[in-house]
Amino acid sequence: SVERMELQTRLRQEFTGKPDRIASALKQWDLQHPAAANCSVHHVLEHIDHVVKVAGVAHVGLGSDYDGISATPLQLRDVSTYPVLTQGLLDRGYSESDIRKILGENLIRVFKKVEQAAQR
Repeated sequence: SVERMELQTRLRQEFTGKPDRIASALKQWDLQHPAAANCSVHHVLEHIDHVVKVAGVAHVGLGSDYDGISATPLQLRDVSTYPVLTQGLLDRGYSESDIRKILGENLIRVFKKVEQAAQR
């Protein structure tokens, strides 16, 4: 959540060089805010649908590194579970072309543009 990320940023500033203090504070926050434990692939698909509706499929991309999060959505523990997400997108009527964009082609397209701009 945004709140957790803000907390993590503040903790890193306050407890620089003290990862145990940061981990302890984040664990306490997670215990007090268990919403992530109830997040499922369905919720991820709902978010994708919303962004597609608001911005278009060309502006949706997913990160697969999961760094910096303490909990993952149910059924999406790591990239090996992406077939569940892919099937969910198919079930919602997304074309194979749009799914490829969401799962990586959009990111590659943007990275190429960034590299081109950096070389100018």
